[in-house]
This record gives sequence, C-alpha cells and structure tokens, in this order.
Amino acid sequence: MVDITVSPFRDNRNIKLPKLEPRCFDGNPADYLQFVKAFEIMLSGFLLNDELKLMYLMRYCTGDAARAIQCCKLMTPNEGYAEAMGILRQRFGRPSMIVGKLFEAVKGNGGQLQDDSQALIEILDNLLIYKNGMISMNHMSDLN
Repeated sequence: MVDITVSPFRDNRNIKLPKLEPRCFDGNPADYLQFVKAFEIMLSGFLLNDELKLMYLMRYCTGDAARAIQCCKLMTPNEGYAEAMGILRQRFGRPSMIVGKLFEAVKGNGGQLQDDSQALIEILDNLLIYKNGMISMNHMSDLN
C-alpha cells in the first residue's frame, strides 16, 4: 500500500504546468464556444485592462474573425474590447449558427461509412461536441 501523505504530488506549488494558450479562432462558428471559454480561462489568472485583453484577442483571431474585429483597434480600450467580443458573438457565436455548423460536422460523410473505424470515431467525437454545445447553450430541446 502506498502512503499518499509522502507523495511528491501532494504539494502542487512546485509543479510547473505548460502555458495555456487557446487555439486561434478563424471565425468558424463550430469553434466559437470552445475558443471563448479557453480565451477567458487563459486571461482569468491575470489582472489585465481592456486594452491588453483586446491585444490578446486580436493575437488569437485569424481570417474572418480577425477582419471582423480590426475596426476595434481604433476605439478607446474599454469600448474596443467590449465591441470586439460583441462582434465575434454576433457574427460567429449566435446559437443558430453554432448549431448549424456543429450539425454539419455530425452529418459529415456518415452516409458513406462502411467499416471505417476512424471515421466512426470522428463521427462519435463530433456527436459529443454537438451534444455538449447544445447543452451549454440550453438548446437540448432542439435535439428532439
């Protein structure tokens, strides 16, 4: 039997975890919820003003998402960050858009599956993402 009171993992103050960084967001509504959650978690451990939050947000947005919030650079810091988050939510984070994109991922090539175990795993992963996205947006009734 192992004595956990002498475990080297008991005191986690000495453990160095890798730096958390969200994946960049390119404007795909299917990735919106995960991006926003990861971005907010990344910033939660720091006392940052809205100007720095806007700079980080712009750093982690690419493609359509980056173009959509580019106009916020010239606004006052407090307005710019709030406006950028609002633009992202309006353009890429509306529940109907998210549900549509997640459902497309679930449908995928499902009709063409034979005995491809990797494709079945991918469909299962997409189903779980779809289900959890629906739950997080309180849209579970849409599944019926």
